[in-house]
Amino acid sequence: MYQNLQMIALVSMLGCGRSGDSAEECFNGDIDGLGSDTGNIPALYGAWTTNFASRSFHDECGIEGLGRNDFDWLSGGAMEIGGRLDNVEVTFAGAPDAILNATMSTYGGVTISGRYTFRGQELHIAMGGLLFENVQLNLTELEGHVYMGVDSNGDGYVDCGIMGDLNAKSAR
Repeated sequence: MYQNLQMIALVSMLGCGRSGDSAEECFNGDIDGLGSDTGNIPALYGAWTTNFASRSFHDECGIEGLGRNDFDWLSGGAMEIGGRLDNVEVTFAGAPDAILNATMSTYGGVTISGRYTFRGQELHIAMGGLLFENVQLNLTELEGHVYMGVDSNGDGYVDCGIMGDLNAKSAR
């Protein structure tokens, strides 16, 4: 970890080759660099295609319009991850009003969380999984799970939940 902080400090002093760029603007999400003690964790930043509930799905809510096939912004969706080191933002092309942020551990564990009002229901979203290079497919994958707590009556509390598997792919 100390070695990673030294590298970030070095990058911030040197810049990224364009005048005026800061380390935060140039950082690509690859927190360990190639071949560090944690292996080679791929870069998190960039464009991703996502699939939700292709293998598992559980709905505790039974709300019309929030079924397995209704989350087109998440299943078959386009996700973009980027931003500053202290504010990694996640956006979905089909859900431009969603407010989501990401964190990543030095071992490749990624957590994305936030809120999104979808079809009149406030979704409290937590998704995450393991980020890794899929050498057979020659791409980067994020494999994990999604939980969406639903505030169905607007009181600020989660009333029920919807969950399923998550797979995101990014060509590198």
